[in-house]
Amino acid sequence: MLQRHTPTAPPQGSVLASFTFGKNAQLPVYWTENANNQSSTHVLIVIHGSLRDGDSYWAALNGIKEQQLAWGNENVDPNLIITAPMFYSTRFNSGLYTAQQLTWGDLNLWQMGAPSNHPNNTRISSFTAVSELIEHFSQRKLYPNMKNITLIGHSGGAQFVNRYASVVPTEPKHVHVRYLVADPSSSMYFTPHRPITDPSYVNITNCTTFNDWRYGVHKFDITPYSGKSGKYYFRTYTRRDVINLNGLLDTELNGDQQCMALAQGGSQRIGRNLAWWKYINLLGGTDEDVSLFPGNFSDMPDWGNMINDQFNVKLSVVANATHDVTEVFSSPQGVSAMFDSSDINFGWRPTEAFPIPPVNSTEPQAGSTSDPNGSLANASSAKARPAAFFLVAALGVVTTLFLTLWC
Repeated sequence: MLQRHTPTAPPQGSVLASFTFGKNAQLPVYWTENANNQSSTHVLIVIHGSLRDGDSYWAALNGIKEQQLAWGNENVDPNLIITAPMFYSTRFNSGLYTAQQLTWGDLNLWQMGAPSNHPNNTRISSFTAVSELIEHFSQRKLYPNMKNITLIGHSGGAQFVNRYASVVPTEPKHVHVRYLVADPSSSMYFTPHRPITDPSYVNITNCTTFNDWRYGVHKFDITPYSGKSGKYYFRTYTRRDVINLNGLLDTELNGDQQCMALAQGGSQRIGRNLAWWKYINLLGGTDEDVSLFPGNFSDMPDWGNMINDQFNVKLSVVANATHDVTEVFSSPQGVSAMFDSSDINFGWRPTEAFPIPPVNSTEPQAGSTSDPNGSLANASSAKARPAAFFLVAALGVVTTLFLTLWC
């Protein structure tokens, strides 16, 4: 299921190109064909999940763009450029990459910023590769009207964006960068605190790597981004335009089920991601009411003064979405997160306590259906799709991504 060795044709409207940077490093990227570089004001950079299927993600977002333009959404740039970098695995994708293109050794090392292992001796972090791509689109000579760059990740790609937004220290000065983190199965915690304290669920004492890098900042050693404190990374993260976008019905157990991930809010992605929202608000000392969100945090520090109360992170929840990329991004919340500069559609919020789900349960928890119209509330400029219409299906794109371990 994870192995893919036969090249596929790029989706209609895209090309598979090599983005060259540094000392002739090359990153394969699905790219809008015949892009209008002179007129474009907005670029989407979408990071695929563990299946390394950037073509499917490119097609999904391009379909959403076309439908929103047809529906008259004025916030969508008709010259929008969509790119989808490919983080090929030397283990699982032989035959798909060239002798010059960067690849990573295992299934998902790129998600945590690990250095490439091909070509030999390149050792380029996946964070660096995406940072170079963002810098490319900020160049005035190439893109004189570029204003917005949106870095999007779903599932395993969302893990990448969560960590990237925390540890990569700089952004281009004359464009706005947004980070859209959709349905990750784990996040990078800035302290050892975790929402689950019941040892019958997860015994942290026996889970000795629960705070190691990718799940926390301990043993983070990826040059040149390591060497800072949790406070430093938290300040970087909270000052950025980050939107956490989650499907409320993302309850399947096909993500990371190791103890390190379970400690972040149980076996369901939605429990972990709602607990993450509670955690960062408590840590940042915000005035957001998170009392109904899951998680039992105690002895939490208040880093509000340290971040000077600059907390720009947002949460948007799609009431009727599972882990399906189309359900999430074609929803009013997904469209708003991608294309609205302000008045973001936040969607669902709990009206009763949302519990940590029982071990190995795939059932939606209390409060998941308390607002059946939550996915359409405050729709802003996002256009609600007809119930019978799934635009990506019309494009022939498989939208239900059965993502595997660590996605």
